[in-house]
Amino acid sequence: MTGANCEQCKNQLMTGENCDECKNQLMTGNNCDECKNSLMTGANCDECAEGFSGKNCEDCAEGYYGSSCTKCPVCDKDDKCHGTCKSGKTGEGLVCDWGYEISTGCTTCKSGFTLIAPEPEYPPTCLIPCNSDADCPDNVQCFMNASPHYCMKYHE
Repeated sequence: MTGANCEQCKNQLMTGENCDECKNQLMTGNNCDECKNSLMTGANCDECAEGFSGKNCEDCAEGYYGSSCTKCPVCDKDDKCHGTCKSGKTGEGLVCDWGYEISTGCTTCKSGFTLIAPEPEYPPTCLIPCNSDADCPDNVQCFMNASPHYCMKYHE
C-alpha cells in the first residue's frame, strides 16, 4: 500500500482492502496482468483472440470453424476455387462445390469428373457423363439438354 495514509494500492490495477483484487473483473494474476478468459486479449481483456467472436469469445469469427476456430483455407485469388467456408463452432471448414476435389482446395475436378460448360448460359463446372438419372450419384439429375448428357447439381 502507498499514499499518506496507506490508502492506495501500489499497483494501480489492484483494489480491495489488502490490494488483492483486480479492478478489472476480466483480469487475474498477482499483478492483474492476465485475462481470466484465455480466449480474450487486449490490455483490458476486452478483445477476442484471432478466430473467435462473441461477448465472451464463445463463437468462431467469420472464416473460422470447429471447436478451436481454425482458419478456413483461402481460395485462390483468381477465383478458381469452387467452395465455401462453413464457419462456426460446428462448421466443417472448406466445403467444395459438387464435383470438385478437396485435396486441391476445390480448384480441380474429382476423378471421373470433367470441367465443361453444358450450355453457354452455364459457367464451366465439374460434371460426369450419364444416360439417365439412375446413373448420377448424390441424387443429382441427368442434364439431358446437353450432348453428351451430364449429371448436374442444380442450385437452389
